[in-house]
Amino acid sequence: PRLEMTILHDGSVTKYGIVCNMYRAKNGTWPTTDNKSKKIAMAYEWGTELDLSNGFSRTGYGAHKYWRGNATNSAYPHLDGIRLAEVYLNYAEAANEYEGPSCKIPDAGLTALEAVNFIRTRMGMPDVASKFAGSKEGLRARIHNERQVEFAYEGNHNYYDLRRWVDDAKKEYNEVLYGMYVTEVDVDAAHPHGRNYERRALPDYYQTIYGWQDYMNYVPIPSADALKLQNFENYQYWPVI
Repeated sequence: PRLEMTILHDGSVTKYGIVCNMYRAKNGTWPTTDNKSKKIAMAYEWGTELDLSNGFSRTGYGAHKYWRGNATNSAYPHLDGIRLAEVYLNYAEAANEYEGPSCKIPDAGLTALEAVNFIRTRMGMPDVASKFAGSKEGLRARIHNERQVEFAYEGNHNYYDLRRWVDDAKKEYNEVLYGMYVTEVDVDAAHPHGRNYERRALPDYYQTIYGWQDYMNYVPIPSADALKLQNFENYQYWPVI
């Protein structure tokens, strides 16, 4: 359920119509998608560099959460508060790190595992599978995933979470970025919806340039300030800023 609420993809049903990111190979065109008061093309030939204000997607996907039908991101709200889901997942992570899935902090009423399942249940999802629920390491991985799914496109959750988890940041930022290229084809057993889905690596100029460096776990201290402190030593220098 959260996929449809969070991600715009080819075939997504919105209150403005159905999103279409499919290339019509037969006539060489890209169909348009209803976007409030006008129609926009949300996809173009793979690797095209275009003005994102037109609603163009480099990956074949877009953000559905909080979308108001605008081509630009100006309709996204600022989330200054803390959601109930964050309270439960913060608790789940802390309790699991302290004593594992069955840990119940006094007066909390829930174990770490039960707190994660509370979030999943209210979205119509099944409980965490038993193979992940029996160890601190197993539940830790599910909590990390749950936060990424639940808080997608909300402020800087993922940015700070990855840095808290350290090893996850190194993995995520060194991976190749992919997108989905959708092409119209004849309907057959292999393509019941008349679409071919091809997972493609994004062009080099959309990939992470430098990869992950350990100093990225820390807020950079401007060189001009660091040099004023005789006894201060940076963990590892950022490039000069």
